Amino acid sequence: MPLSHEQAAFVAHGHSGHARLLAGPGTGKSFTSVEFLKELAQLDPKPRCHMITFTRAATRELVEKVEGAPDITSRPPSTAHSFAMSLLMRADNPGTLRMADDWEKRWIVQVRIKERLVELGHNVDIKVVEKLTDEMAAGWQALDSSKLQLSGQEPALAAAFVGAWKEAARTFDFIHISEVPFKAVQYFETSPIDLDVDVLIVDEYQDLNHAEVRLLELVSDVATLIAIGDDDQSIYGWRNADPHALLSFCSDFPGAGDYELSVCHRCPPEILEPATAVIASAPGRQAKTPLTSVAGASGFFAQVHFPNSDAEFAGAADAIAKRIAAGVKPKDIAVLVRSSPTKYRDELQPYCDAVGVKLLSVDWAKDALKQEPVRRLLAIGRLINEPTDSLAWATLLRVTSGIGDTTLSKLYAGACSAGVTFHQQLMAEHANDYPSISGASRSRVRTAVEETLAILGQLQGEQDGAQLGDTGWGGWLLTHQGAQQVNADGAKLFNDVGADLLAENSDMSLSSFVTQFSQRALDLAESDETCVRVMSMSSSKGLTVDTTILLAVDDDTVPSPRALSEDEERRILYVAMTRATAVSIITFAQVRSGPTAFIGNAGPQRQRSRFLTSLPGVPAPIDGATLLASLP
Repeated sequence: MPLSHEQAAFVAHGHSGHARLLAGPGTGKSFTSVEFLKELAQLDPKPRCHMITFTRAATRELVEKVEGAPDITSRPPSTAHSFAMSLLMRADNPGTLRMADDWEKRWIVQVRIKERLVELGHNVDIKVVEKLTDEMAAGWQALDSSKLQLSGQEPALAAAFVGAWKEAARTFDFIHISEVPFKAVQYFETSPIDLDVDVLIVDEYQDLNHAEVRLLELVSDVATLIAIGDDDQSIYGWRNADPHALLSFCSDFPGAGDYELSVCHRCPPEILEPATAVIASAPGRQAKTPLTSVAGASGFFAQVHFPNSDAEFAGAADAIAKRIAAGVKPKDIAVLVRSSPTKYRDELQPYCDAVGVKLLSVDWAKDALKQEPVRRLLAIGRLINEPTDSLAWATLLRVTSGIGDTTLSKLYAGACSAGVTFHQQLMAEHANDYPSISGASRSRVRTAVEETLAILGQLQGEQDGAQLGDTGWGGWLLTHQGAQQVNADGAKLFNDVGADLLAENSDMSLSSFVTQFSQRALDLAESDETCVRVMSMSSSKGLTVDTTILLAVDDDTVPSPRALSEDEERRILYVAMTRATAVSIITFAQVRSGPTAFIGNAGPQRQRSRFLTSLPGVPAPIDGATLLASLP
């Protein structure tokens, strides 16, 4: 595809300093970025280039496009989080970089924190601990580690939680995933950055949080920074993302080049014009060149009114079936909802079953990731690489039959009292035949530790010269799983993730496999091409499909009553409205029943979202009974 004059202007910027590219939905920013890299690759000397973006899905898309033009980057594209981690790994003594995954955080860490808070006299349950954890993560993202919303309401609880968290982090020797950019900023504020990159291209710049933006400011002292994004698509305020960083880029970096892409190659005018009307109605929105569609493009857009949610679900299912009958693949159809996609999927499923449509569900993969044999095998994989991994040892005890949370908590309390890690305490107890544990639990812990040490002694030697088959490290671990066999779903995850990561990187280490396993397993489960996806509007960011159905766009749901900002809610709707290349349908029901009636401002009576009323360029709603007749 030839470059447009706007794309060509950006590509010609070359290696001449920092730059910003404002690129709306479907304007070809990924294509333009690759062409920019190709141009840089022609320079002598060729600058070392790296691309980072916000989501894993966007990163994988960039990887595929960069693979088609080898040698234009010094390493594969990555997320901003992975980039921060790579900087820390190159630093001298950055401290622990072991991250707890979701299962470890919930069943190993937060359980211990809850117990500690109860000991201190705070009547809390695990939900409160989870909420406090999220608030603390938001503080790291905002570059304010003391930021806890409960500090003003319950300062004693907030202070106790912070202390209990720090104690758990020391004892289990881990960090929270949201802490990584914050930790990188703290480190590199006073230490030089060892960077093997000359040009850093940052996609979705508007979605970076304060810690990530500050880290890039530090990086800009030693590398050229290229910021690409769209303030109209800034939708991650919950993680302290702020479009101001993109909007102020040229004043923050005086002399930076400033470029814009204004032609949408994705959405035809029938879809783009209503979406533009929605976002243009935002109070105080910065003026910019309006997006236009490619000449000759055409499509279908409709707002559809239904008398009740049953009719709405039936109408959506019929519309999906008609699009599939017209030749659209199920993977190219997406049902988008503001929140709680599983609840909407479950209510929509019977209507789709009636017309022969399969909806995607990843519940089987989520359940498999919680299985005790799966967790045990992952823990073994971690210990092969790092025998002192405290979270892995705690996991092994947690999933061993007959060893309960009480025993685990005794070992944890001993470690806290001694000021050592959980692994150190466990090995000290093992050497002295577990004086803090009595009865049958003592022999069970002893047996579990002895069996694990024997397995590690065998597999650590085999790891270095391991001959991996087509399923990579996943298949290798399955052959060493011992008596606790994973079921068919668990084995499928190990084999599929192993094969996928091996194809991506033939030199993938066992450590990298285990670290990426859980999230890659869910990513692969979501890639079933025979099913229609039901997903949140926020998670549709970066998606391009033939047909979208925006379900339940009523004023009690969009904007969400729990929203941080009504402006961001409008941007979320705009993102959802700009995913389709051919057909975009927005539905709402006057009366809701069933579980989805309790989403948003709970109540059966509903009306159309305020974001869609009285806007020029937005067609009036049609009756649901007429949808099929008008749908192509």
